[in-house]
Amino acid sequence: VSLPILILGITFQTLQTLFVALAWRNILRGAYPKSNVTYRPILSYYAGGNGLNAILPASAGTVAMLGLFRTSIAGSTVAGLIGATVVENIFFAVMGFLVYMWLFLSVTDSFNHNFNFIAEHPVATVIILVGGAVLIAIVVRILWHRFQRTWENAKEGGAILRQPRKYAIEVVAVEAVSYAARMGVNATFMYAYHIPVSVTNVFLIVAAASISSTVALAPGAVGAQTALAQLVL
Repeated sequence: VSLPILILGITFQTLQTLFVALAWRNILRGAYPKSNVTYRPILSYYAGGNGLNAILPASAGTVAMLGLFRTSIAGSTVAGLIGATVVENIFFAVMGFLVYMWLFLSVTDSFNHNFNFIAEHPVATVIILVGGAVLIAIVVRILWHRFQRTWENAKEGGAILRQPRKYAIEVVAVEAVSYAARMGVNATFMYAYHIPVSVTNVFLIVAAASISSTVALAPGAVGAQTALAQLVL
C-alpha cells in the first residue's frame, strides 16, 4: 500500500473517531448536564475502547469504555449509559437497515427467492410466527418488572431526544459526517488492494463488517469479517 493511500485511510479513520466521540460527548452532556462532560476525555475513552476491541474478543473494549464513562461522569448510572448507547446507535441502526434493504432489493427476484418458503409452506410459517410471538411474550413478561425498575435511569441517558432539533444537529448530523468518513475508509483501502470501488461494493463491505461484528468472538472480528467480506464480494 502506497504511503499517500495509507495516510488518506488513516485520516478518514481519524475523522470517523473524532466525530463519533463528539456525538457521544453531546449525548452524555445532555444526559448529565451538571457533570461538566468535556470532549477530550470522552474522545480518549472512545478511541481507547476501539483500540481494545481490535485486540480483545467479544467487544470488550466497548464494555471498558462504558466503565470509564461510569467512573468519570458524576451521577451516571449503568442503566443511563445503556440508554445513551441506544441513542448513539439509532442513526447507525437506521443506516444499516437502509443499506441491507437496498442490497436486498437490488438483487433480481430477491422477493421471489426469499419468500418461496412462505408460499409453499403456509401452515409451517403460521406455526413459526405464532410460536415466536409466544416466546417473545413470555420473555417480555419476565423482563418487564426488571425493566420498570431501570427505566427511569435509562431515560436520563436519552435526555437529548426530548430536544429533537438539538438531537438532529448535535448527534444525527455529526454521526452522518462520521458515516461518510467510514465510507471513505472502506473506499480507500478497497482501492489500495485493487478491489473495484463502487457504491454497491462499499455498502457490501460495510454490511459484512456490521454483521460480523455483532457475532464477533475473535479480536476485531478478524476471522468472521474477512470471511464474510470475501463471500459478499
